[in-house]
Amino acid sequence: MIKFTEPTAEAIQFIADNMRDADIVEVWAAGHHTPIDSLTKSIDISEFNTLVTIDDIPCVLFGLVRTDILSGSGVPWMLGATSIMKHKREILKHSPVVIEQMLTICPNLVNYVHGKNKMSIRWLKWLGFIIEEPVPRGPDNELFHRFHRSLTDV
Repeated sequence: MIKFTEPTAEAIQFIADNMRDADIVEVWAAGHHTPIDSLTKSIDISEFNTLVTIDDIPCVLFGLVRTDILSGSGVPWMLGATSIMKHKREILKHSPVVIEQMLTICPNLVNYVHGKNKMSIRWLKWLGFIIEEPVPRGPDNELFHRFHRSLTDV
């Protein structure tokens, strides 16, 4: 059974301890952050957070950081545990609801995804995000794709 709840300290630690390899690589490439540092900082600055559990096992944390009230811009993020791999279909089925909820808070969503995070890039495209050509970012100038979606996108 899938549930969407407020993140708990235990769930945050579980996801940090069991983070997907691609997400570990991405948070390191973005700013030399560890999984727990990335999760706690992201949650602290987010306007919206939700924990996805399946059969009471933490799988994914979603969040949204509001960046500009006037333009309605926000930074969506998602970091997952390896447990997501067993439940890809459930996550795919329910993730559009989370994105739609984010769009009600910030009608313009923009972030960057690590160029090597192929599964996340496919998922973002499936969710209707526009994926741009990669550009160097982060302390090691690794390639990241800017992605965006807004309420006005068809």
